[in-house]
Amino acid sequence: MLGFRRGTLRFEPGARMDWLQFGHGSLSVVVVPGAGDGLWTVGRSTMQMVWRYRQRFWSHRLLILGRREPIPSGFGVEEHADDYLRAVERLGWGPSVWECISAGGPIGQCVARQRPDIVRGLILASTTHCLDERLRSVLDTWRDLVRDRRWADLYWSMVASNRRPATVARYQSLRPLLRLLPPPRSPQRFLHLLDGLAKVDNGAILPDITCSTLIVAGEQDCIISADLQRVMARLIPNSRLVLYAGYGHAAPVEHPGYEGLTRRFMEEVLRVPTTARA
Repeated sequence: MLGFRRGTLRFEPGARMDWLQFGHGSLSVVVVPGAGDGLWTVGRSTMQMVWRYRQRFWSHRLLILGRREPIPSGFGVEEHADDYLRAVERLGWGPSVWECISAGGPIGQCVARQRPDIVRGLILASTTHCLDERLRSVLDTWRDLVRDRRWADLYWSMVASNRRPATVARYQSLRPLLRLLPPPRSPQRFLHLLDGLAKVDNGAILPDITCSTLIVAGEQDCIISADLQRVMARLIPNSRLVLYAGYGHAAPVEHPGYEGLTRRFMEEVLRVPTTARA
């Protein structure tokens, strides 16, 4: 398919990393997905990714990189960042804006600090640099549900904590259908991802991030509080914070202004000529 490629990188010892290239535009972007990547790899969620970013097909050129499979025990965000750096080098992907969603944020922070030459701009969407009591409680809940193999309850918890109350109310009637969804192929992968997140403390490296940074979040985020977003914005020197009132953790998906906001940021950072804009 024109404008669409996917594949797998092989790492030692026996690890693999799925990737997806999508779009024909001039805005070059690396996407680091959130915790859902721990349940379903990029290879297994390709169609969902294409649907999620369908509006960008003619304006962007996206590289969506999943985490390695398997994720070893004790694998933290620094190790994931090393994987991502190796991946873009092996794929020949040049300097880009890095768009880091939720659990992908700490990885992007490490990459931007280590390699400012390849991160021309950083978008941190519904993410954080450290944990507070609320986020630690959410991770503990998800960890317990995985260990008890209560998959339908885990899926519902992720929906309910991500979406706005009005959206959750609309989905309530569909909740019984979650029992029909298959369990993840590798529950241990998700547990190891959560364990790595539980150790995140990037506060000391944020002042070293030199690229333009856009931080976008919902004021009513039930997973990562708006206060954490504000602290993160204060610690990154060249950053701008946008908080959407009435929106939660899924603000990048639900808020109608997110795509326009991030596109303008990318155009500014990548200096796309005016004639190339839609």
